Amino acid sequence: LLAARNISGAMRFVHAWFGMAHQRTLPNHPWQNGRIERFFGTLKREIHDIACASLPLSLRLAIFQRYYNAHRPHQALKSRTPQQVRSASEQRQRRDDSG
Repeated sequence: LLAARNISGAMRFVHAWFGMAHQRTLPNHPWQNGRIERFFGTLKREIHDIACASLPLSLRLAIFQRYYNAHRPHQALKSRTPQQVRSASEQRQRRDDSG
């Protein structure tokens, strides 16, 4: 409960929107934050670049989510998008289930 009070309303909205759970890192372990720090840096940069800044934040977040998952290649995924990786995994699963 104490941790929930330390999270801003904006972060609670983002957590709910993306279905995320708040996870704390250990004190003095900054390397545990690398992935999420990079994601939030990308989010901040991209959300400001969405052409129509007059759109509501919820719509800009939806646009970003679609772009991030379906169109933006990720270096950690060998220049594939999360959607491509997920599709390949689902195809493998279907093959494994059918045989």
